[in-house]
Amino acid sequence: PQGEQAFRITGVTKQKNRLNVKAWHVFYDTKNYLIQDSYAVDKTCNDALDHFNEATDTPSPFTVISDNTNVNSYRCVRTSFYDCIMTILDRWGGHLKRDNWNIGIYNDIGVDNGVTIQYKKNLEELSANYNWDNVCTKLLPVGANGLILDDPYIYAPISYDIPYTKTVSFDQGHISEEDFKDASGEVDQQAYQEALKADLAQQATQYVNTYCYPLINYTLKANPEKVTDIGDIINVIDERIG
Repeated sequence: PQGEQAFRITGVTKQKNRLNVKAWHVFYDTKNYLIQDSYAVDKTCNDALDHFNEATDTPSPFTVISDNTNVNSYRCVRTSFYDCIMTILDRWGGHLKRDNWNIGIYNDIGVDNGVTIQYKKNLEELSANYNWDNVCTKLLPVGANGLILDDPYIYAPISYDIPYTKTVSFDQGHISEEDFKDASGEVDQQAYQEALKADLAQQATQYVNTYCYPLINYTLKANPEKVTDIGDIINVIDERIG
């Protein structure tokens, strides 16, 4: 949909008058660039992409951009630029858009043209797979040096017939005691601990809000109209599975 795209051919098979070609979009060149050790601290997604794009062992040929204003931190150690981008997607959120050597992470891609797919209209086949492995509705978060919140549990906005309770340790390396020293050079331990607790509560809340739902994969066959680009929104209505 973006026009002509560059691919790298990795395999060619010729049989009579037929030529079969295997090729990868040039985005996957990111697997060939290594980040030895680089730390993006309290950065937006756009700034984090810029930071790591400039930290590759060989100068990167890519241009990166994002409209995601979430702030997060990530230390990338001995990791390919490809895996770094996948981690940024997971940590900051958003949708990946690849356009030749331009890499974007956007809050939204595509448009909603009001397209719906449903039985007796345009839906031919539909199957749904529910993965409950990572579901969590009650979380006991653990922070730096075994830190526990005053109210130890964080609850999700929904619950199920059986409990989904987990404990998860969170990285708080971005909060340093050095930032809480007073004029005499002594660390204000109370302020430091309160900052750690506030950060732990924020990370834990974000975790349960994300993982309180099962991961659902829909596989369908249909004939939708008006779909013009990758990322366009389609509403699937299936009364048989609710």
